[in-house]
Amino acid sequence: MWEYTIGVVPKHLQGRSDEPSAHEWAAHIAMTFFALHQQGRVDGMTRPGGTLGSAARRLVTGPDLEESIRRRFQAVALAETRQGVVHHLRALIGLLRAKGVPLDYGRLADDLVDMFSGRGDRVRLRWGRDFRRIDQTPVVTDLDTKE
Repeated sequence: MWEYTIGVVPKHLQGRSDEPSAHEWAAHIAMTFFALHQQGRVDGMTRPGGTLGSAARRLVTGPDLEESIRRRFQAVALAETRQGVVHHLRALIGLLRAKGVPLDYGRLADDLVDMFSGRGDRVRLRWGRDFRRIDQTPVVTDLDTKE
């Protein structure tokens, strides 16, 4: 996956040492999770708009799910290391995949750049607001097609 990651990150945003830059890490993580999310699906699992917070909110289809989804979402948002973010994000992406809820992977990559560059509080605030906001826009998911 690194071969493809390096190709999408402009040269001026690439790392200057043997360590990947925040942009390279973010692109790699977003592309890897998009591949996991999209795997075996015909419908597109990347959709412009919204954040990880709004996508996680769409998983809450009843009051009994609110607490468990909130805990998983907060684990991603509050992770203190890149490895922690990746670990907890994997579980949340798995839930999005299972329920057919798309995510804006370009936006996720931008948010991860900010998180890895010391601007995580800004991202967490946006995600948290979006998670708490009740979106009135109907979204077609696997839940809608299995009735």
